[in-house]
Amino acid sequence: MDKLIIIFFLLLFGSGYAQTSKSILSKEILEYIDEHYFYGSKYSPMITTHRVHPRKKLSKNPALETLYILELRDIEKHTSRKALALVEEKNWDSIQKRTKYRGKKEFHYNDKQEVAKIKAGVTKYLFRQTGTNTYECDYYERDKLYSKQTYEYFKGDLLKKFTSHYEDGKLLFSKTYIYDANDVLREIVQIDPKWDTHTYALKFTYTKNAVLVTKKEKNAATYKNYVRLTIDNNSYHITRYSLDKDRIESDIIFTLNKNNLMQERKEISRNYLAVKSASKKGIVDYGKTIDLQQLVILDNYYQLITQTQSSIDKEQYKDVVDIYLNRYDDLNLWIDSPKNRGATGGFIFLYKFRN
Repeated sequence: MDKLIIIFFLLLFGSGYAQTSKSILSKEILEYIDEHYFYGSKYSPMITTHRVHPRKKLSKNPALETLYILELRDIEKHTSRKALALVEEKNWDSIQKRTKYRGKKEFHYNDKQEVAKIKAGVTKYLFRQTGTNTYECDYYERDKLYSKQTYEYFKGDLLKKFTSHYEDGKLLFSKTYIYDANDVLREIVQIDPKWDTHTYALKFTYTKNAVLVTKKEKNAATYKNYVRLTIDNNSYHITRYSLDKDRIESDIIFTLNKNNLMQERKEISRNYLAVKSASKKGIVDYGKTIDLQQLVILDNYYQLITQTQSSIDKEQYKDVVDIYLNRYDDLNLWIDSPKNRGATGGFIFLYKFRN
């Protein structure tokens, strides 16, 4: 399975490419824009509570009842082996008592396989269905109601609109998704009354094997290139653009194996510095930083190896993460190697399913 990653090249729309449907592109770009699952890898353990909605699926097993997550700390030499043994016990109380952790999250599903409650530290989310495709949520901080959220679905688990209001009814945040007659995402409009940078509109333009996302920020006159996603079979290419300058910010290329697991990923990020002196104006290009990730299959787990090389200081770094999946390919355990820079622990994921 292991292959050396091919040196970076632009993906062209040649006749040799297999056609990727707009439907697939639409779903993938929505995951990138909303979930940002391409950050690091598809195995990012950062399942954040504010990304979860009532119909959000957190496991390939449709009978998910509860998902418990612990953020571990104080890595030791054999943390992965010890933590995996705890996971295999499937005893949440035991895991909490026998590990040192920074925080914990609980995601509870109802009989309809919809999120009913989330508990994370001092915060709590309580969901309820109000119509065929509408839901409400009360968000609490330290048992005090902080805001109310509403969810309206287009079809299935595709959101049509999400809004959040303070307890007094003042708008906190809203996001609207616009689809065409073929269920293909065409626009997203986001409004944040407090932060202008969080208020924008996105447009999605589809071509063969690719989708271009353009973005218009608040008070801007035109749309500018934001993200381009190209898919050819199991190969992905993401180009991220800088909005303030007409230039490419970074390129990400990765491949998936037949089990849809990421096996190699390469990111080339440009290092720019804004020059503010009177004699020098514009942007100075200080070169590039290359991140190379490879997923290595071992006996009963994976190792995600990240190698970073910067053209600025010529420093090279190597980080290793141990990844354990359950039989549904759900993430069970994510442990930073104690040799990694800033490694502090990892994550335990314990899934409870209905019989």
